[in-house]
Amino acid sequence: MSTHVVAVSGRPGQVLLEERPVPEPAPGEVVVEVAFCGICGSDLHLMMEGWGGPGSVHGHEYSGRIVAVGDAVEGWAVGEQIVGGPSIRCGRCEGCRSGNPSQCANRDEMSVEGQEGAYAGFVRVDARTLLRVPDGLSLRDAALAEPLAVALHGINRAAV
Repeated sequence: MSTHVVAVSGRPGQVLLEERPVPEPAPGEVVVEVAFCGICGSDLHLMMEGWGGPGSVHGHEYSGRIVAVGDAVEGWAVGEQIVGGPSIRCGRCEGCRSGNPSQCANRDEMSVEGQEGAYAGFVRVDARTLLRVPDGLSLRDAALAEPLAVALHGINRAAV
């Protein structure tokens, strides 16, 4: 079994490096070799204030390549370049129905047991949360997709 290095939350304000087994995909999941992962403001709160708890692995602004595909995954193949996309949404609540899936009232129920963030060499994720990196876009730039989306949302809401 091969291992990889993972940045893990210790006590508030402490980040530890651990060696952990490379994850295996469960049905509906893929394993991504992380190329780049940004540090989001929410990650700072999680790590600096201990929101995630000791042993947590954060990081959701990432890009990489698929290295393993689990059963029941359709439309993805080993070697494809991806960017981490939105977490799974219910599609039924007011936020989802009004075109604001980031405001999903049920998104905590949509999380997948045992999945960790991308402050690691490899991350196991639900295949439904991935987006393809367009041809010509570097993985480094692709990792900025989520913060760019937040900025564009703010500009649109401000009607600039």
